[in-house]
Amino acid sequence: MGGRGTNLDVHAYLRRSEAEQTSEFKGVALYGNVKFLKPNNKSIDTPIFSHTPNRVYVTLNKYGKIKEIDIYDKNHIKKYSIEPYDKTRGPHEHKGMKHGGEHHPISKSHQNLVKHVESLYEKHHKEWNI
Repeated sequence: MGGRGTNLDVHAYLRRSEAEQTSEFKGVALYGNVKFLKPNNKSIDTPIFSHTPNRVYVTLNKYGKIKEIDIYDKNHIKKYSIEPYDKTRGPHEHKGMKHGGEHHPISKSHQNLVKHVESLYEKHHKEWNI
């Protein structure tokens, strides 16, 4: 079938070797439960699963700016993707791992998360070696 994650389950993904686990993304910074990531390859999408339950990953684009905010549940599975700066569709979110189809306005609670992430970014991004 070929889509990212179509043949993966969370346990198989988490059992991958350390080299495989770190080949797609580099951790830039961690503040509480919010981890900023930079893709090692500019064409890589956001992580399918999290190695830490209830994690928030912030994926940066090739310029080091916020691209997407992903929220994972207690089972390590992506629950929401938030794209606060999408120039084509405007700010929106997706539910679950699937990215196509439905785009929803960013919920109130997720708007607060976006503000928190933006605050962390503004406060710390100059310290990062990216």
